Amino acid sequence: MKKRLANIPSVLLVLCLVLILSLCASGFVYADDTDGTEDTDDTGTTDELIINNGLPVVYLNIDETQGKIKDMIESPNHSVYCYGKVSVDVPKDFHYSDFPDLTCESFEDLEMSIRGRGNSSWSKFKKPFKIKLENKANLFGLGANKHWVLIANVADESLLRDRITAWLGDKMGFEFTPRGVPVDVVMTGQEYGTNYIGSYYFSENVRVDSNRLAIDPLTEEDTDMSTITGGYLLQNPAQIDPNSPDVFYTSRHVGWATDTPSFDTSEEEEEQHGPFGDDEESGEEPDEDIYLDDPYENPIQQKYIQDHIQKVEDVLFAGGTEYRKLMDVESAVKYWLVQEVSKNGDAFATGSTYIYKKRDTEDAEGLVYWGPLWDFDYAWNYRPYTTEIDVGHDWMRPLFYDKEDGGFLPILKEEWPKMRQYLLELVKEDGVIDQYCAETKASAEMDYKAYHKHSDEDEPYEGDPEEEFDYIAEVAKLKKWINDRIAWMDDNFDPDNMVHKVTCLSDGEIYSLDFIENGHEIDVTELRPQKDGYVFLGWADEKGQIINTVTSVEKDRTFSAQY
Repeated sequence: MKKRLANIPSVLLVLCLVLILSLCASGFVYADDTDGTEDTDDTGTTDELIINNGLPVVYLNIDETQGKIKDMIESPNHSVYCYGKVSVDVPKDFHYSDFPDLTCESFEDLEMSIRGRGNSSWSKFKKPFKIKLENKANLFGLGANKHWVLIANVADESLLRDRITAWLGDKMGFEFTPRGVPVDVVMTGQEYGTNYIGSYYFSENVRVDSNRLAIDPLTEEDTDMSTITGGYLLQNPAQIDPNSPDVFYTSRHVGWATDTPSFDTSEEEEEQHGPFGDDEESGEEPDEDIYLDDPYENPIQQKYIQDHIQKVEDVLFAGGTEYRKLMDVESAVKYWLVQEVSKNGDAFATGSTYIYKKRDTEDAEGLVYWGPLWDFDYAWNYRPYTTEIDVGHDWMRPLFYDKEDGGFLPILKEEWPKMRQYLLELVKEDGVIDQYCAETKASAEMDYKAYHKHSDEDEPYEGDPEEEFDYIAEVAKLKKWINDRIAWMDDNFDPDNMVHKVTCLSDGEIYSLDFIENGHEIDVTELRPQKDGYVFLGWADEKGQIINTVTSVEKDRTFSAQY
């Protein structure tokens, strides 16, 4: 018995060594803290936590005397800001696979504000954030800017869906697609302590700016018609207060909201947009972008863009090709393809749906463009099935009926084979996704361990937290889904038969014209034209039979009013 007891210290030593080696292998090591305290500066910075997953590490050092981290992460509407400094530690010789020739630099102690962002993702344990720097910085070679986001990808165990969409958008030639870099993130505060908060996608955001969505900016003083024609960034209003002056609806009940400029001055500027709004105070020269955050009242601009969007819709649903003078057809094709091929659950239904209008020139009206692409964590293999294709948005229905040269359908038939080839580049052996996987694997595994231990509280991921995480298998699922989706598209994609025209005639004149998705129903009995001295009897189909029920549309239809 005494001999066995004497061996206990050596057994414990072995166990400790095993534990230390295990922690090192998992990518993080806690430094020794012999006095039981952390050595911190005034902003809570500490050297206690070291991350070594081969990716850049973003350190968010929060001064909690100016705002508590706990209050920020518990704020349901992202109105609580924290302040401090952000540092970016880029590993020596790091070159991320998207831009292998670009040298990334480390940055230290950039003054910042930070708040939460996102909608459904904000309810999860792992939080997404928006960062605003006091001065512009060219982080990761993405261009000098104050505004950056940390995307949590909480619904995506591959952590790659947003990133592959950004790569795809760039390949397909969108004017601007936000790009980003995978990073590990550490947050520190006096009360919060030092915590690894996960593997994130450090990204540009959708923003009107000289090195992002570079359209002509408007200011509060602009009222001249030659100026107020653009540029405007609009989004789906689903997640915006319906009483906001930015929100409006067309005659066909299609909703939009003005993002930039915003005409909603109901909230305090500091709550909406945080600090550092005045470049003069920060020591920088003012530039054309500094006022873009600030909402203002300008009824002339507001009326112009609302009237113009209604005009676009009216011309679209009149049929023909006149809409091409108002909308960039190619951007509509590409935007629809990415949304529908990826089966994006947020497609056309959330604030992640954007359009923008450029300023008019002397020769032509500024076109409406679809984009930028944004928010694809509920896309690709988030949905288990790889079948089906939908028109998706009301405005897409008349577009699918433009079959003439230069129209939506001919361009679609040209762009799908190109997109298909890009998808094959993503999924091929040692292709883009495999490169992303190799780059992200250690970080993804560390992220999984950090968040599955909290699954009893918030269940940020599905599955058993005790199960071993196989990141390679998660990435393989993504690649298989894309391959299966390509195969389904090859066998089933029939754009010629997706939309049909329904024409209602009264005395040979068009009374109503609409475009209906194949297999969907229309109720023409709700239409009741008036004719002096006559009683309307109903609508007759092509065979002269009166229609008195809802009708399924599987081809072009023409109905005539009977009196």
